[in-house]
Amino acid sequence: MEQHGNSGTLTCKFSIDLRQSKYDFAVQRYDLVDDVTPDKVLGCIFRKDSEDPDCDVEDGYEFDKNTISNTIILKMPHLEKKHEGWYICQVIPPLDEQNKTAHCKYKHI
Repeated sequence: MEQHGNSGTLTCKFSIDLRQSKYDFAVQRYDLVDDVTPDKVLGCIFRKDSEDPDCDVEDGYEFDKNTISNTIILKMPHLEKKHEGWYICQVIPPLDEQNKTAHCKYKHI
């Protein structure tokens, strides 16, 4: 995760183009203290009749679905304590170990 002043960007990279292959994906955040139940901060589902996925984005995050490729970029325009945690990007269903998850950690200072 890159931090720029009071904003941040989480970038997940996969070996496949998610838009071209129309694989659903999600980004989940695990709290640094209670890492049992994750919060889904982004979830995108490709429908058969659409080129663009339907995406749900949690408050405090920004996502431009036009940028989907083998990379997903999730922006946090105003970093806060609630953004702290372990982030996991997942392709659904998991394809193989290389495309299963990408990990990232953010600790608010």
